[in-house]
Amino acid sequence: MKRQRFFSSRGALFFLSLMFVLTMPLTGHAATFTVNSTADAVDAIIGDGICQTATAGQCTLRAAIQEANFSAAADEIVLPAGTFTLTLVGAGDDTAATGDLDIGVNVASTLTIIGQCETLTIIDGNNADRVFETIVNGTVATIRLVTIRNGNSAAAGGCILVSGATTTVTLNDVVVTVCTAVNGVGG
Repeated sequence: MKRQRFFSSRGALFFLSLMFVLTMPLTGHAATFTVNSTADAVDAIIGDGICQTATAGQCTLRAAIQEANFSAAADEIVLPAGTFTLTLVGAGDDTAATGDLDIGVNVASTLTIIGQCETLTIIDGNNADRVFETIVNGTVATIRLVTIRNGNSAAAGGCILVSGATTTVTLNDVVVTVCTAVNGVGG
């Protein structure tokens, strides 16, 4: 006599649920990167979800932006008081490795950068490049409680260049000062 096995309704439901979970695409989870250094250094392993330069335990503004660029989630970067001078020069780079701080490099992302106060947290472009640039269309960036200064561009966007018709950059309690764009389109 041949035995037949049937799945119980509970077993079938469990199996289907498991298959659904295993076939769902992985999605990024929102991260908060707390910057603890005013140095200008790149992230040691970009995309691992950990803001850390080659110096153990050091999280810089540039490294935090590089990590956030690998996430489609709504990430947040918290800055302490201090002056963050961009010293890794190299205009034309669109990976945030040198020059300006490129936001939304790999995916359209949502990023919030929060300083302590516009008189205490200063992001300085060092007159070498603009300070911020959005790359991927659809990126949403909010910058709060900082001063952005000394941006210099051979093209448009002396301090901030917003690319893409559906890209949004919102500044709340931000001072933008001493920014130059050669073709006269500053900001």
